[in-house]
Amino acid sequence: MISGVFSPPAMARGEWADTIARVNGLEQTDQLNVWGSPTAKAEKIGQLNPKTWVWIDRCVAGDDDSDWCLVERSQTKGWVDARYLTIEVL
Repeated sequence: MISGVFSPPAMARGEWADTIARVNGLEQTDQLNVWGSPTAKAEKIGQLNPKTWVWIDRCVAGDDDSDWCLVERSQTKGWVDARYLTIEVL
């Protein structure tokens, strides 16, 4: 497996949908918030720990100048800020 970091705008165009990624770019004691819709103004529905593997369903450009990805991990499915994901390329 070759690991690579791709820019959020590339993910927002949908180029990296239906793939796996790892939560990165956080302090070890922080968690990545998972939101009900692709904006930080939405309801927070969960959190993911650093280095957690997630499945990316799709990514979109948000209305708040951020790029968002719909991710799934176990019972948690929601939107995260794309800048905290590292795509894993097989």
